[in-house]
Parts: sequence; structure tokens; C-alpha cells
Amino acid sequence: MPLALPAGAWRARPDPAPELDRRGARNLWTLSSELSWHRTQRLTGRLLALEGVALLISAFALGPVGRLSVLLAGLVVLLVVTATYSWWVWRRDPHKGPVGR
Repeated sequence: MPLALPAGAWRARPDPAPELDRRGARNLWTLSSELSWHRTQRLTGRLLALEGVALLISAFALGPVGRLSVLLAGLVVLLVVTATYSWWVWRRDPHKGPVGR
């Protein structure tokens, strides 16, 4: 739980050489487009930091079931938003490679 905030801050600044650093949000679109890779990693980092703040607040304001709900809802939102955003950026990238290279 406390690692989501620093992990989000770290992911918000992706490595400038994504072929060397493939940690983070990986799917067909981020792997075939450098633009999609960078923008998705930034968004993922920000969402992860936001999840960390939500978990920190829920630790003091909610019971165990509420904290688990915040954690699971945040992870679902993170997965859906980053996958959709990476596809959206990939579609508009004029320098994208073929999917699944």
C-alpha cells in the first residue's frame, strides 16, 4: 500500500530508451509505438500515485473492507484507463510499428 505513491512518481518519468526498459504498462500498442509507450507510462505513473494517495486516505478513514474496495477499484480503473489510453495514442501515432512485432 505505501509503495503505490513512490512507484507512481517513478513511473511518471519513463526511461528515454524504452527498448532497454520494458517495465510498466506493456501491451501490443505500447510495444509497437514509442509515443504510446512514453505517454502511457506517464499516465500510469500519475494514476498509480493517485491510487497511493487514495489508499493512504482510506487507511485512516475506512475499515478493512473499505480499504480493499479502494485498492481493487483503483487497480481496475488503472488497467482499463491505461489500456484504452495506450490504444488511443497508438491509433494517432504516425510513426507506429505493426502490432505484435
